[in-house]
Amino acid sequence: MELRKSIPARIMRIGGYMNIIFSPLFAALYQFIESFEGRTVPDDPFWLWSFYFCTTVFGFLYIKVSRNPERFFSLIPIAIIAKSWGLLTVIYTFFAGYVFIPFAGLYDLIFLPFFILLYYKTKNHIYNT
Repeated sequence: MELRKSIPARIMRIGGYMNIIFSPLFAALYQFIESFEGRTVPDDPFWLWSFYFCTTVFGFLYIKVSRNPERFFSLIPIAIIAKSWGLLTVIYTFFAGYVFIPFAGLYDLIFLPFFILLYYKTKNHIYNT
């Protein structure tokens, strides 16, 4: 079976599409909820929209890697670092008292093990053939 058809690669592809689709929704909803709760939202939303663009770029990276894991093997650790960073952000914001961010970032917890599994599966496929 080809690696691109494996379950971890398919889940990485789904994660990429989720990043592309849900990032702008998350950014807009977060800004709305923060202003609704009375928290200070910066006048310049550059930080929020830069998050959106960054996660969108990572979404395209996940899709690209999932289509040919052997060729883009060196990019899988970057995807793992990105998901790990998202998970750390979820943990930090939960303890900082934010409710929405941990809820929205839980998919990082779901996708991270599959990205790691794809890394090891691809590594074994490359070095054992």
